[in-house]
Amino acid sequence: KKGFAKGKTIKVAAGSDNLFEAMNKAEAGDILMLGEGEHILTKKIVFTKSLTITSSSKSATKPVIKMKSENAEDPLFELTSDVYVRFRGVKIDGEGDNKLTKTPKYAFATGEHALGYSLFVDNCDIYDFSVAGGSVFNSLYCTMADSIVIKNSVIRDSYSGINLHKEKEDGRYNAETVIFSNSVFANLSDYALDYYRGGFDESTIGGSLLINHCVFDSVGNTAKESILKLSRIMFVKINNSIFSNSTAKSTVLLWGLYDK
Repeated sequence: KKGFAKGKTIKVAAGSDNLFEAMNKAEAGDILMLGEGEHILTKKIVFTKSLTITSSSKSATKPVIKMKSENAEDPLFELTSDVYVRFRGVKIDGEGDNKLTKTPKYAFATGEHALGYSLFVDNCDIYDFSVAGGSVFNSLYCTMADSIVIKNSVIRDSYSGINLHKEKEDGRYNAETVIFSNSVFANLSDYALDYYRGGFDESTIGGSLLINHCVFDSVGNTAKESILKLSRIMFVKINNSIFSNSTAKSTVLLWGLYDK
């Protein structure tokens, strides 16, 4: 894809805001290779260009990204229009109920009116985003992703997973394609995915979800609604996946034309 033209590799040492500074110097297509240890952010990173954040293949442990900001509403990462962003082989730690710092509500969020962006998460651990009402990913009203892909990853110990339910008008939705593959969603108070398309107008076909070889364990136990909330998404395919240890009212809340 156009956003993944390979650029130079920039090595980023652990420490406070080294990642933020490297982001500012990077050019579209660059790869930011994080050293082992903790990478602390004191302000959110806004993606205005397509980049990859990864660990070295020689790393014994995954580097950890955390935020220590005065604004708990800030996500660690904000996506804007037309960016292609990849995270590979890292941990993103929300620090849960740490009383010594303001903990972020979201790992990822869209900027206002972000359109045509894509997020790819591979071999990552994302955890402890447990602020009530928060989520690992949060979309805003009038935003649209091209693709959100999570594979070979673990999302755990957080309030909720992927939030794509902010649209109101008929036919509107927040992501064209969502793919979960070979991943685990565990210990989430609310849903793993809330994916919504407004209205009942079948002339506006939209929204595609593919889930394959995933585990959803202890999800939705507090909200007691659904593990997957899929409202009027037109194409849904769920294969080879396990749903366990949940007291949610339903495993999947499903409405669509071409669901399997």
